[in-house]
Amino acid sequence: MDRTADGGAGLDGVALFVLNTVSVVLFQVRAARQVTGTASAARRVQHAGVVLLAACGVFALSASGRSAWTAGAVLVVAAVLQVIGEMLLGAGLWEIGFALAPADRQGQYQGFFGAGTAVARMLGPLLLTTLIIGWGLPGWLVLGGMFLLAGSAMAPAVRWAERDPRRSRPARPDGPAANPDEPSTRTEPRRGPGLLCAQARSGSVLSRSARNSCVSGSTA
Repeated sequence: MDRTADGGAGLDGVALFVLNTVSVVLFQVRAARQVTGTASAARRVQHAGVVLLAACGVFALSASGRSAWTAGAVLVVAAVLQVIGEMLLGAGLWEIGFALAPADRQGQYQGFFGAGTAVARMLGPLLLTTLIIGWGLPGWLVLGGMFLLAGSAMAPAVRWAERDPRRSRPARPDGPAANPDEPSTRTEPRRGPGLLCAQARSGSVLSRSARNSCVSGSTA
């Protein structure tokens, strides 16, 4: 980042990190409210792939700026796109991770699901160093294409998982949970795992067990 923005603009990794953190605190819960089941969660992941592809493209453009201020402005736009994609991805993955796990094996499934974050943090620096520093603009586009392909593959993967006969209970369909004791005109969506985890991530007050159950979906 210092390589493209130069120190003169006064915009560095700390500023973009603050932008990311504040955005998540303010908007993560809102991004998760529309996730009411596995289908809507898969769509959020697909949208995240598109947004992250756009973010990678804008990040690549920051290297072509003629001044530090121009590069800094481009980086801010890219960072905004990146955090939008991150929030969409997190909301979708939280819902999918909880909804597809058998009721009596949540711990095992969440443990395996959480291992993906550890693997990403282990391999991410090597991948990014190779693509971004070694390849430059083509590397950014390859990285964005990987996000796009992964997001596009989520919906078919979810449908395949829902057909697995080993699952002990069906995933929740989209829409409010049915309750015969409530009026049929009620339209308020339920508070699914994705929304609860979003509230935990944004700092809302939840029980300690609820916070510990949430798996990070961050791409950062």
